[in-house]
Amino acid sequence: MRFDIEDLHFSYGRNNLLSGLDLHLEPGKFTLLLGPNGCGKSTLLRLMTGELIPQQGKILLNEKNIRDYSGHERAVSLGVVLQSTAPALDFTVLEYVTMGRHARLSPFRPLSASDRTAVRNAMELLEVSHLAERPCNTLSGGERQRVMLASVFANEPGILLLDEPTSATDPAHTYSILELLHEHAAEKCVFMITHDLQLAGNFADRILLLKEGRIFADGSPEEVLTSENLQAVYDLKVRVERTFDGSLMILPERRSGRMESKR
Repeated sequence: MRFDIEDLHFSYGRNNLLSGLDLHLEPGKFTLLLGPNGCGKSTLLRLMTGELIPQQGKILLNEKNIRDYSGHERAVSLGVVLQSTAPALDFTVLEYVTMGRHARLSPFRPLSASDRTAVRNAMELLEVSHLAERPCNTLSGGERQRVMLASVFANEPGILLLDEPTSATDPAHTYSILELLHEHAAEKCVFMITHDLQLAGNFADRILLLKEGRIFADGSPEEVLTSENLQAVYDLKVRVERTFDGSLMILPERRSGRMESKR
């Protein structure tokens, strides 16, 4: 499955967020979207789900306008985690993850053995099996994010659209999730928003840098995460280095007088 976005324009009233944005996504690369607060990242994701309607431009899923798909077809094809989405009420973790599988079921059809296997596998992948009987409203923020991802994985969608899905997870689970998404991107289309430059540089195959409603830079971490690009987009003075083992390091430049030790 693939996404093609052409000449996309969107605004809230007089607040113009996206201006002539072009983007093409397909399986084979773990793609991360970066950019300052308020630059339109989450809005772009909502446009890609069909929740919002652009003022101009095309959003095509497999060469068909996303708005021409039924809600059921979109639910089957797209695995979506938005910032504002969270497990609610007193559903247990098992119940919530199982609901992620329901998009593939006909009305009133009970879960089959393969459906139950998909739910179980998703919970194991996201390391939430031990939480199966816990009510979702008793979970920590990081646990909730893993449960939301497990619900998405249970549906086995062709495309994952994720808005900061690891913002509350601890480092161990964050690395585990990003490795899982990277592996998943070999066969599926995986598109994720993040603010973590360091993680993006070490896990992404492709990075998009958004500025003023357009893609400012598009390429590998080495091509996009340069001192010059980060200065231009974030007004951030850093130096970018690779360690002996190939890890990317983004280090702030010291400002005179601010980091001197007190005597």
